[in-house]
Amino acid sequence: MFLVADGDAEKIKAALAKFDPEHLDVDFARQTSKDIKGPYCRTSPLVPFVRKAHLSVPWKRGVVDDITEFLNAQGVTMTDFDEYRAGKDVDLQGFAHLPTGLAEFPQVNESALLAKLEAMGVRVMEFDKVQGQDPPAAGAAAATA
Repeated sequence: MFLVADGDAEKIKAALAKFDPEHLDVDFARQTSKDIKGPYCRTSPLVPFVRKAHLSVPWKRGVVDDITEFLNAQGVTMTDFDEYRAGKDVDLQGFAHLPTGLAEFPQVNESALLAKLEAMGVRVMEFDKVQGQDPPAAGAAAATA
């Protein structure tokens, strides 16, 4: 699988035609990180536990892995986690799924989590609750199926 951002589908298909076309195809993926409302339906019980995160940290070897491992150890799962170089810094953007407290991880104290991140040298640019999307109309779901 290859992920290409902002690519021209026709040019990609033309390039892939040189290979075995039976095994290669181009599919469009939903870019949830560009969706400011987030990937959840408004009625989802998980919406209160999802945060749109934008973090910035000075680059050093393995810093993204360190942050990811720290968050995972706290029970926080990151999805659509993109990293960008911004000068001497690394910007990290994605969705943070906080533990609900119903499984093996207890609920986290959000302010304590952010304080620990800042103690690691991470600048928290954004860590806001997402707003769920309206559920699709009953007819719209059947029409797209």
